[in-house]
Amino acid sequence: MFEAVLSAEIWRKCVTAIGSLVEEVPLRITAEGIELRAMDPSHVSMIDFKMNKEVFAEFKTDKEVTIGIDIEDMSKFINRSRSDDILVLKLDEEKNIKGNILFYMAVPPDTLPVILENLGKSGLNKTKEEYLKEIKKYEK
Repeated sequence: MFEAVLSAEIWRKCVTAIGSLVEEVPLRITAEGIELRAMDPSHVSMIDFKMNKEVFAEFKTDKEVTIGIDIEDMSKFINRSRSDDILVLKLDEEKNIKGNILFYMAVPPDTLPVILENLGKSGLNKTKEEYLKEIKKYEK
């Protein structure tokens, strides 16, 4: 499990800098924060990037994990965000999907209450325990 919350503007600056040299990176998530080390395709430049957990508004992880990130795809997404958006990075390993999947979402802070209300109306803001109870109903 990994979940982190930070300013979309900070992440955009990081992704832009990293993307100027490489297209894909191994992102290492540790208890201290996130880091990556990657070489550009021509093996001329190396990126040694570290973002301590104190940079994040929220940072939770239960184990160290390394995931592959396509910087170009992430750039397309993050470049659509506004400077006051909040970014949520989440690694969901419980989906039983081969490989790691990192979910990310950016929303303006003032829209978060409306989004949470709409998620509640649609039933998508349930806790893990509530989802498990729901699944067990259909297993019988």
